[in-house]
Amino acid sequence: RLSTPERPVVQPIFTQISEQVVKLPPADLRLPSRAWKIKLIGEGADDAGGVFDDTITEMCAELEQEIVPLLSKTPNGTSKSGINQDKFLINPSSGSEEHLRQYYFLGILMGVAIRTRKPLDIHLAPNFWAKLVSLPLHTVDLQNVDSFFISSIKSISTIEKSGVT
Repeated sequence: RLSTPERPVVQPIFTQISEQVVKLPPADLRLPSRAWKIKLIGEGADDAGGVFDDTITEMCAELEQEIVPLLSKTPNGTSKSGINQDKFLINPSSGSEEHLRQYYFLGILMGVAIRTRKPLDIHLAPNFWAKLVSLPLHTVDLQNVDSFFISSIKSISTIEKSGVT
């Protein structure tokens, strides 16, 4: 069920759907306009496509609000410096078996979004997309998500110039 202020959801929609969808055979996810049908218990909603779209929107919000801990703001976003402050990266702390199943579902969700031509409202950092398509990352790519780290590394590499030995 979708969360409302009057009726908060105990378990995130992302978690509820991922637990069911990861068990489906891939062929069952190839419907033309939506990959699965949504039934919202206690809300009387019959999915003619709008409920599916609403749950996708809700799941994206849960990811970006870190209700589901798969993504985390870029270090620039956390420190409010540099560019890509509004972007997200994979959360390095989310490595449990449950999280790995949820990452698998996130991949399914991305595939469904591409196939149905319904983009996901998830603001991933350019580094994520570069690695997804096997592009190499460079120092500038890291600076674009973590400018303080790069500044620290540059300071350490030139520390002798400041008289520290």
